[in-house]
Amino acid sequence: MDISSIKVGEHVLVKCSGKKTQAYYVAQINYVAQIIENNYVPDGSLGVKYFKRIFESNKFVNDSDEIYEIDKDDIIMILPKPKHMKGSDRVAGYFFRRDFT
Repeated sequence: MDISSIKVGEHVLVKCSGKKTQAYYVAQINYVAQIIENNYVPDGSLGVKYFKRIFESNKFVNDSDEIYEIDKDDIIMILPKPKHMKGSDRVAGYFFRRDFT
């Protein structure tokens, strides 16, 4: 995937591979290979915030504000802009018009 087309704030589908399994997660881009707090982030790396899927629906919520560094090669696709679901912190989230099954 071409990292130049990825922008901060976009949502992406990320593949995480273990020894025997692969898992896919929805994440939001927080930074793209730049200098953050006087520390250089290597080219090709991205900072993402993962979202928690609600049951087996297309709704995802922000479960944690922790930011993880991933490699651009872990990104499967850029997702279309989601619909923001308003509500309290517990129920607010994002709805994607895409089948994740």
